[in-house]
Amino acid sequence: MSEYLTIPAPERPEYVVLLRHDVDYEPTYSLKVAQVEKAHGLKATYYYRTIPGLLLPEVVKAVSSLGHEIGYHYETLAQAKGDMEQAVRLFATELERLRQYAPVRIASMHGNAFKPWDNRDIWQRVSPQDFGLVGEAYRDFDYTVVQYYSDTGRTWNPDRYNIRDHTGVKPNYVIERTDELIALLRARQLKHVCLLTHPERWQDTLPGWLKWAALDVSANMVKLGIKAVRAR
Repeated sequence: MSEYLTIPAPERPEYVVLLRHDVDYEPTYSLKVAQVEKAHGLKATYYYRTIPGLLLPEVVKAVSSLGHEIGYHYETLAQAKGDMEQAVRLFATELERLRQYAPVRIASMHGNAFKPWDNRDIWQRVSPQDFGLVGEAYRDFDYTVVQYYSDTGRTWNPDRYNIRDHTGVKPNYVIERTDELIALLRARQLKHVCLLTHPERWQDTLPGWLKWAALDVSANMVKLGIKAVRAR
């Protein structure tokens, strides 16, 4: 994703797929996905959280060694409970910690849907460039050009359960299912597209799949409740 930002717009290829993975949970599973992509000649950007238990240096190093990009999946405003100054300091500290294991040129906020703070608000005070970053996944891409699809809520529909994982711009085609997405890509209906997936959601065993399906259904019910309250 950082490479896309550094190429002048007129020089970008006609067709681009930006593969983005937010590693919210089960970081070891992200390595499996990275290995599958490597086997198919694909490169992606993996955003890792740095909170205890979710930053595994050996995983970050292994994913980077496969040729994938490592990004910082920050949540510092929520960690600082809304204290902006503390959030900015924490961002710098945690970013440098992640950089001990791989180069990091780009960041992406972690939604923290059940907390009242939007982590992107730190960009009202600072900029990604202040930290030696090329950009931020929500802030610095033109989503009128890049069609954005996320598996948040276990659907590609941006409005179904989504609270924070949005760009403010709807894609040209609103879809629900993965087969619809595949059809759009095969028909070349999407010229520049960003596909966000959370690796833990794409399990290759039935117990793992059922676990995350159940967790997603539960989370979606809570999200619907939050959206209903906010709509009043």
